[in-house]
Amino acid sequence: KVSPAQSMSGWLSRLRSTFVVAEPAGAGSGSPDDGASDADETLRRFETVVPASYESGAPPNLPTAPTAADSPADSQGKVERLKTLLDEFNQVDVHAWLVQRAVQHQEEVDSEKMMTLLRQQDDAFAAQLEDAKAEVEARIVVRMREEQDELAARHREDLQQLEATYAQEASTTRAADQEAAQLYAEQHIAKASAQMADDHSKALLDERAEQGGRVNALGLDVEALHGVMSHDVQYKVTSHAVHQLSAALLSIDEALGGRVHKQQMAAHCRALPALAKQLDDPLLNEAFAAADLEKTTMPVPTLAQLASRFEDVAAAGRRAALVPAGSGLWGYALASVVSSITLKASAEAVGGEASVVFATAEKLLAEGALLQAATEVKKLRGPPAATCAGWLRSAEERLLLEQTLRLAKAQASLGISSM
Repeated sequence: KVSPAQSMSGWLSRLRSTFVVAEPAGAGSGSPDDGASDADETLRRFETVVPASYESGAPPNLPTAPTAADSPADSQGKVERLKTLLDEFNQVDVHAWLVQRAVQHQEEVDSEKMMTLLRQQDDAFAAQLEDAKAEVEARIVVRMREEQDELAARHREDLQQLEATYAQEASTTRAADQEAAQLYAEQHIAKASAQMADDHSKALLDERAEQGGRVNALGLDVEALHGVMSHDVQYKVTSHAVHQLSAALLSIDEALGGRVHKQQMAAHCRALPALAKQLDDPLLNEAFAAADLEKTTMPVPTLAQLASRFEDVAAAGRRAALVPAGSGLWGYALASVVSSITLKASAEAVGGEASVVFATAEKLLAEGALLQAATEVKKLRGPPAATCAGWLRSAEERLLLEQTLRLAKAQASLGISSM
């Protein structure tokens, strides 16, 4: 049987065990990194451990209340035991109060420690937050600087594009303004020029009309005076040219007859084309141009000189006609001997056709018919014709000059008769 004292002490021990305060090792020395674990351990200190014997709802070994069936002694014993239990309960209350005070004090201490830990944790969180904020701010600053650089680069590009666009638009505008100004100036100048031209034309027409009136007033007098003066000048020029032409023709005619010096004849021949131009005579101009007097061989031989030269030319021609073809020097010597012993009377028998031509030409020259003699000489062919080529050229030059002189004399006579 368990005594009441043992029952009370056991009950008190169980009562003390209902409040388990776990004091962690190293409490109050936690670092900011394990603040969360310390807080969890601190909160677990206040957990109440309920004894297993209390789970039924009443303390163990309590005496039952006295009943009517109990004897007075039993009732008195139960009362005593209840009284004792009541005293024990009172003591338990005192101990419970002490325990409660101890627990309350421990709670206050734990609360202070908890607050300290919370403050440390808050400080650590604040420091971490500040570090995180600083890092985030640094990243934000770097990012903002990068974005600012990108925006600045874009702004510069946009500004350059705007400047280029503005420059192009300004250039286009200036070109358009210049073109418009030039067009306006050209229109204004054209208008002013047209007005000035109109005014000038009107003034010029008025002036010309006035001058025309004055000129028309003097026209008849000027025309009459011009007719008289031009006729007089033309008469004098024509008369002088005709006289010069007549004198030149006379000098050339005398030179052809051998009566004047040959150099004077050459000078007069060169003067004939200029005199023809002064007379403005187309026939004389054409005749003198065809005669080509400047290239005529001077002095021009006379008819007697041509006849004398033809005797030698005819003798050489007869010898050339007697030379056989391909006979060489011996044939030429034989022809010379034969021609020297041959009589002129027998010319038709010696030399053939060439001798007949030479004889006819000599007869015509003796009669003074130079044109017919030259025509006869032109019939020669071969070596005789080559022998007579120089004489024939001189004869033709004289004949051409004689024909030109006859034409010039006729034109000069017509000019004198028309004055």
